[in-house]
Amino acid sequence: MKYQITIKNSKNRVLFKGKPIALPIKEKAVTLKSIELFSDPEPCVIHQSYASQKLADEFLALFPTLPITDFSLAHYEQKLDFIDIPDIETCFLSIEVKK
Repeated sequence: MKYQITIKNSKNRVLFKGKPIALPIKEKAVTLKSIELFSDPEPCVIHQSYASQKLADEFLALFPTLPITDFSLAHYEQKLDFIDIPDIETCFLSIEVKK
């Protein structure tokens, strides 16, 4: 399945819209995931890409019932700290399922 993610702030301004793999992921999170997966503290592009995909998959797994619309991320702050969006805990998430 294909997913379209939209993250908006409390003023309804779109901060991110795109595929899960395109989520703005913090470099430190990619490095930590690469260490976890490959014991690689200086990941090559392939390891970075795979680690990013795994983080995106973990993100989607937090929301088992899809699609969702304007879902508050207030209770997910610690689980979403790898996403590079300021104050993500104040944002709202929509995930559209495309076939």
